[in-house]
Amino acid sequence: MRLSAESGWYFSNRDAHPGRHVHRGVYGLSNHLLQTPWPKLLRLRESAGEIIGAAGQNAEKLHNDLIPLLQDSTPAPDHLLPDTGVGLETERFLSSPFIVGTDYGTRATTVVTVSAGGEIQVTEQSWGPDAEPGERRHFHWQR
Repeated sequence: MRLSAESGWYFSNRDAHPGRHVHRGVYGLSNHLLQTPWPKLLRLRESAGEIIGAAGQNAEKLHNDLIPLLQDSTPAPDHLLPDTGVGLETERFLSSPFIVGTDYGTRATTVVTVSAGGEIQVTEQSWGPDAEPGERRHFHWQR
């Protein structure tokens, strides 16, 4: 991602396009391309939009409210699961935004915000096997 106050660019080595222009808004990125309409992405993007609207300009509140949202381990209903070729049981396991497992699972939850004034804030919560909480780190800098 490359961002400015009103728009930005998204780049991926998995996309056929060299770059995509994105406008101000709420976007979702999972284990595929930006805005891939997987159930977990659609559910989180909608909820994140509501939280962002309620937080206003309070970045600390926004980060504190978004991290728990990203811990949603509810699987998607079977009829909404994509068919990526890994089988129904694995699709179901991978369908929640927060994946809990011993050998495979969510290992980091990250929130990045950029204010109109150019302040960039990053909060990252690390997770161990079976969703054991690790370190939570917060960084901020001014552009």
